[in-house]
Amino acid sequence: MTIDAVQKANQERLKEILQDEIGTNEFERLVAALVSRMLDVGIAVAKSGFQFGGDAGPGGRQGRRFRIETKRYADGTALSTRELLGEIDQALQSDAALEGWVLAATRGVPEQLENQLFHHGDERGVPVVIIDCKPDSDIWTLTALCAADPDVLDTLATKEAADLARALAPLAKGTLDQLRRDCESWQLGYERLRAGALRDLDGIWNVSRTAVAKLGQDAAGGSRTNLIHRASVSTQLDQWWHSASSDAPAAVVGFDGVGKGDYIFDKPSLDENW
Repeated sequence: MTIDAVQKANQERLKEILQDEIGTNEFERLVAALVSRMLDVGIAVAKSGFQFGGDAGPGGRQGRRFRIETKRYADGTALSTRELLGEIDQALQSDAALEGWVLAATRGVPEQLENQLFHHGDERGVPVVIIDCKPDSDIWTLTALCAADPDVLDTLATKEAADLARALAPLAKGTLDQLRRDCESWQLGYERLRAGALRDLDGIWNVSRTAVAKLGQDAAGGSRTNLIHRASVSTQLDQWWHSASSDAPAAVVGFDGVGKGDYIFDKPSLDENW
């Protein structure tokens, strides 16, 4: 969505207030409160000092486990790549079940740094979400976050900031919807779980040693050059796969060593629909 000069000026003024007219602690509390309202989950702000890879997080409330790192920086203040990469590692060290890591900044995060953060998170199985003020974006994700509940800015920022957020809210709806989806548990948790599950299944199917370690038996059908194709069973599984609803599971039963693993991992295949 393209915004006009007045709307751009309003957005710039909102950023100026967050950068210059409230303190670092106020910004941390503001972001925590806005994320809390956006996701409808309680967020606690960490005390000063070592903060375990972030300034705030839900701490397991409602099953949510992510960390929020805030940076109230001016446009000309550089973000430290090493520091931010280390924050992700610290967050993961303190919580092995971490579902995501969020960076909220009052300036734009450069593309090079953003790519490094995403790559670092991917390598560790931790999705990264960035909320910032990209110069080439019409509506910034930080603006969208403020529009999630402008009343919060009345209390934790200024009345002017709240009024600006209210004025920008209609324009920010699409960006806010996308941000809300990016931060939902089904998005953060699902992608990590799916990627890990597919890696495990691929290893079980293709490497005998992995199959034995995971299942207690060699079910690595993909490592064999010759397989006996059981047409009737495959056909039945195909029929189930194409017609079953989410509450109609399939079960493969039989004695040990009869090839149940071959059925399970051959149908359905490990494709994007699994």
